[in-house]
Amino acid sequence: MKHKEIIYVFIITTLTGVWGFENIDTSKIEIIQSSVVQNNIEKPSESEPKKQENLTMPSQSNIININTSSKRELDILYKVGPKTADKIIEYREKNGKFKTKEEIMNVKGIGEKIYEKIKDGISVE
Repeated sequence: MKHKEIIYVFIITTLTGVWGFENIDTSKIEIIQSSVVQNNIEKPSESEPKKQENLTMPSQSNIININTSSKRELDILYKVGPKTADKIIEYREKNGKFKTKEEIMNVKGIGEKIYEKIKDGISVE
């Protein structure tokens, strides 16, 4: 986080030099981080007990439904690029909805190794 502090100091220093705010009270400045910067991981409130989470496991909100997801959403999956995402969409249009997660291995380009990496991040519901 040091690089952010340096950036904030630079901005404040620049503002004081450009606009002459020599007496600016920097103690009142709040630094707000967006959820994107925090990698979409919510911090527990002070009243909630802290728990250890396995951050490699996807949360319920990060699971991609392979029956309804767009090309862009499918592209997020491990080793699934735009071409493979197109193949997934083409497969489900041609064959109907996936009945099981394992059925995604019928899509050309998705074998057992890739399936093992994505199986916990996909659903068919």
